[in-house]
Amino acid sequence: MAIPCDVCGEPVHEQAVKCPHCGDFTGVPVDPIAAAEISTQPIVKPDIDLQVAFGETLVSIVDAVTSERDNAELPRAVARIKR
Repeated sequence: MAIPCDVCGEPVHEQAVKCPHCGDFTGVPVDPIAAAEISTQPIVKPDIDLQVAFGETLVSIVDAVTSERDNAELPRAVARIKR
């Protein structure tokens, strides 16, 4: 069900804490259980080996594309005068 935002009066979802229209708080209190669940989520650190492997793969792809482009002969255009 939609309720009016306390700041701008636009309709927002009844559980929305921030208004999608004005960006201010709607007047609905934050759900304490949901806030606790969000704050207790573990922080996942990226795998450094995976980042290195991805970086090496990306560099090899870029090198392959640029070396093919540098060795390829460019097409030639011929300009002719219409009579």
